[in-house]
Amino acid sequence: MSVLVFTLLVAAGSLVAGFLGALTGLGGGVVLVPLLAILFKVDIRYAIGASLVAVIATSSGAAAAYVKEGFTNIRVGMFLEIATTLGALCGAFLATRIPAPALAIVFGLVLLYSAYLSSRTRPLPPANEEPDPLATRLKLNGSFPTPNGVRHYFVRRVPAGFGLMFGAGTLSGLLGIGSGAVKVLAMDQAMRIPFKVSTTTSNFMIGVTAAASAGVYLRRGYIDPGLAMPVMLGVLAGSLLGTRVLVKAQTRSLRLVFAVVIAILGKDLMTIWAKWTDQKTEEIIGNLLRAGVLLAAMVVSAGAILYLVRHGEAPADYRIFRGEPTDLRHVRGILKNTREGHARGIIQLGVLLLIATPVVRVAFSVFAFALEKDRMYVIFTLIVLSVLMYSLLGA
Repeated sequence: MSVLVFTLLVAAGSLVAGFLGALTGLGGGVVLVPLLAILFKVDIRYAIGASLVAVIATSSGAAAAYVKEGFTNIRVGMFLEIATTLGALCGAFLATRIPAPALAIVFGLVLLYSAYLSSRTRPLPPANEEPDPLATRLKLNGSFPTPNGVRHYFVRRVPAGFGLMFGAGTLSGLLGIGSGAVKVLAMDQAMRIPFKVSTTTSNFMIGVTAAASAGVYLRRGYIDPGLAMPVMLGVLAGSLLGTRVLVKAQTRSLRLVFAVVIAILGKDLMTIWAKWTDQKTEEIIGNLLRAGVLLAAMVVSAGAILYLVRHGEAPADYRIFRGEPTDLRHVRGILKNTREGHARGIIQLGVLLLIATPVVRVAFSVFAFALEKDRMYVIFTLIVLSVLMYSLLGA
């Protein structure tokens, strides 16, 4: 199979993965890993590296729309990202020490059980039920738009959700996925957050979770530019399409799609200062995510044209893991390759910009929460940012 044919087929599969990821909050990684490893015979380590790129692309592309429309609960996302980023970093370091088949079996069982839980309609809480004191103290309660007006909701069982998120982050680091299935189930079933909010907040979080481990995988040579390019562009197109469908979809339909998708996958895997408001924060974060994704996509597209023109007829072979050269694993080497006009260096620069997009979002969140004088969330966000910076620069 030539590079051109391989690229087109992977891009088509990635488009479907991005669409399902945006629609269900799964992130697309759980579709891509088996797709690349089983159908295209890609070494599992390359598949994991490409999957992390897909997860960040899905998250940044979809979250840009969801945040601006008021579905995403930013405070829930930022608080739970403390657990997911620490878990992702832990999982990335454990990935070389735990047999992949054992992980696949365990994760498959988790997905099947998740499918069973998500297919059950959760009863609405009593109208007179008291708000959770911890959730109220952390300012996690929120609202989202519906056809009948704004609907308010209360968040429950915060410690249980936080613990599940650490597990979700560990799975992300181990398997190269966004672990959106666990995130959505943690918020929907454990924390009693409405399903649409759970799905959109999961999309908001998975990019940061993946970025926490992507730095480790980049430095190990798991991210190949020739493979990352069709994955990133296909997933971006699919995720933007998925966001248009989710906003108009019925919650029951979303639950059904979510349950079916993860069941199949489980089986296969065995104003500033006083005037600054949350709405302003959401608007700017949405614009930041969109700008980062578009910039990364343009850089990858430029590299893709050069890569396919120069190497389109060469055979595509990812069956044996060789690891990327040292100069494609570090910022300085990637910039040097880009200046010299190397196609793989340009693509890797686009991947690096994509990885940086959720990091910039977290950095801006520190500034936004500081303007709101919300010291607690400044601290939470600084913890997440510290983990991300350690992953990218020091891991």
